Amino acid sequence: MFRNALLLALIAGTARADAPVASYLFPAGGQRGTTVKVRAGGLFLHEKCAWELTGGGLKTSPSLTRAKTLWLEGPMLPLPDSQRQEDYPQDMLGEVNIEAKAEIGARRFRLWTSEGAASGPAFVVGELPEVVEEERDGDTAAAVTLPVTINGRIYPRENIDRWAFQVRKGQTVTCEVHAARIGSPLDSRLEIYGPDGRVLAENDDYHGTDSLVSFTAPIDGTYQARIQDTRREGSQRHVYRLTITAGPHVRHVFPMGGRRGEKALFHLTGEGLDQTTAEIVVGTDSSAAWMKALDIDDLPSHRDPAKKVAWPAVLEGRIDKPGAVNAWTLAAKKGDLLELDLRATRLGSRLDGIVELTQTDAVVHKIEREGRTIVTMPKDGDYVLRVRDRYRSRGGPAFGYRLRIDRPRPGFTLSLPSDSLTVHRGKATPLQLTVERRGGFNDAIDLSILGLPAYVKVTPDKIPAGASNVSLTFTPTKDAKLGVSRLTISGKAKAVAHTMADDLLLGVGLLSPFKLVGAYDSRNIPRGSVLKKTYKIERNGYAGALEAMLADRQARHLQGVTGPRLTVPADRSEFAYPVTLPPWMEIGRTARACVMIVGKVHENGAEHTVSTTSQAQNDQIIAVVETGRLSLEAGKKSIPIVAGKSVLLPVEVRRGKGLDGETRIELIVPDHLKGISAKPLTLGAGQTKGVVEVRFAEGVGKTSIVAIVRATLKTAEGEVKAEASVELVGQ
Repeated sequence: MFRNALLLALIAGTARADAPVASYLFPAGGQRGTTVKVRAGGLFLHEKCAWELTGGGLKTSPSLTRAKTLWLEGPMLPLPDSQRQEDYPQDMLGEVNIEAKAEIGARRFRLWTSEGAASGPAFVVGELPEVVEEERDGDTAAAVTLPVTINGRIYPRENIDRWAFQVRKGQTVTCEVHAARIGSPLDSRLEIYGPDGRVLAENDDYHGTDSLVSFTAPIDGTYQARIQDTRREGSQRHVYRLTITAGPHVRHVFPMGGRRGEKALFHLTGEGLDQTTAEIVVGTDSSAAWMKALDIDDLPSHRDPAKKVAWPAVLEGRIDKPGAVNAWTLAAKKGDLLELDLRATRLGSRLDGIVELTQTDAVVHKIEREGRTIVTMPKDGDYVLRVRDRYRSRGGPAFGYRLRIDRPRPGFTLSLPSDSLTVHRGKATPLQLTVERRGGFNDAIDLSILGLPAYVKVTPDKIPAGASNVSLTFTPTKDAKLGVSRLTISGKAKAVAHTMADDLLLGVGLLSPFKLVGAYDSRNIPRGSVLKKTYKIERNGYAGALEAMLADRQARHLQGVTGPRLTVPADRSEFAYPVTLPPWMEIGRTARACVMIVGKVHENGAEHTVSTTSQAQNDQIIAVVETGRLSLEAGKKSIPIVAGKSVLLPVEVRRGKGLDGETRIELIVPDHLKGISAKPLTLGAGQTKGVVEVRFAEGVGKTSIVAIVRATLKTAEGEVKAEASVELVGQ
């Protein structure tokens, strides 16, 4: 084992690091009062990593531990998609205990290893019963009982998930997807099918790219929700939460907020509502979901565009029909500063707002994006604020807004691009800090960082006057302590102070002393065969054993290429790594595979797992795919599933030049299908034909599925494989 921390510091200039990556959590949430087993995926997490979910009311297992990764290959990727960079997250298992009184909503997911820290997507605490998709090959609809929150994934690519539920005639049902809003790449499309098999409702984008549909059931029966990615993509990361409820659903509220502590009347639109108005004291009642979403302010509110507005105020409006324009009149004096803040999409509105400030029909200022802007009034008099949607064909209850008018109040807001950062001993790492200035504030800002350990220095400690951003440089000492710290960055300037709402998880990570070195080599290789590449290891003083495996991060999609985990003994600085090309690989494609090596470093009585990966062309295993040397043909394209019976499946193999050994034939059935088996068949060296007996146990399911018939022939260079598919048809 490598034990010399000083030597680590000396070689840091040439050492490499595989900083961890947090890719997904599945399920992406759970009901409060329950314990949830999660499958967390990431890169370079090795056998174990620490993790957390922020916020109170949750207790997580101490660590995430390595599990067998569920991999579903899916359809073959066409060019040029197959040439893109691809990550292969490895599954880790953990557990979350959610207290019965835990606050509803999203929590941040973060993890760390000896190589650094990473932040990931959200984990959502819900209040309805939840189910988790049983991921498997096949095309059946899973039954759920309403109300329910479904945790699923669109995985593999082009997958469509189907969920069936019972509805009575006249019931109003709402189906809402949370995916993009919790950090998933899924761009959802949601379709509802009635008992007659026809589409009853559908939606692509409602809350951004997240879908929502509501419908009233025309008849009693079984309805089905189908969810997919609009781009026909899918992966381990394409998680979603689909909430399906029966009963009243408030879709839109007008106005979208109010003045704190004042009684206000709200108009509700939606499906199955018992009442369409509600009068509440703003900010004191949050018993309903729509109340929690209200935008609460301390300025007076105005709803009637026909009356002149006394400002500061909040204008509460809605573009209630296509082409409509709201015109608000206000008085101002020359030199007055108006801070205008249009709030729409951030409140859930579909409005893509345009605001024009005019005087005697001349445009003084135009706002074409949501957010704050400051306008200097050119002269005394009345002005008109005209609000419309960018597209004149749009309008309706979903197009509400709140336009806040105030005198600029000096201040600023600080923000970071991420809530985690990895740094390495003796190395400077930059992090961009963004400053949003408002109210004419342009002074310099003094920075302070709460929780910063003494062995990490940060510069600069000031944001220059007028600057909109600054690059903070984090530099740990050469003997910095490995691990994480939670930092809070705050700024102060002339009695204007701001503290960051979110903390920064700072991870001091260990660099790998060893390095993988390969020479460029590209060969023509038959599909279904094994290709080996020889690597050298620059150990740089590391004297322990290493493990070699396919890297979590690849330069290209692997297209089904697989490789083993193999051990490189402590006394070896060279090894050959084998990869197997799948029998179905497209001829003429160039396969590229990247390898990583993993070792354990001991320091101050602790063991640290580190790794190194290279995507450099010289280090890639490169093969141009040729026709396979072994072929297999199944005598039937499909066979019926008959409980308690057997079916004979003829097979034939053809061996290419130099292949003359025994060939093993076996049936590969998805793990979730029980009661289907076939005894492996061995064809002698000169034998080309045989029969595989496929047995179906009593009570076997009726699901139709595609199974794989695989032929394997062993040679001195490795195994050669061929495959054929056969459909097992439920009766």
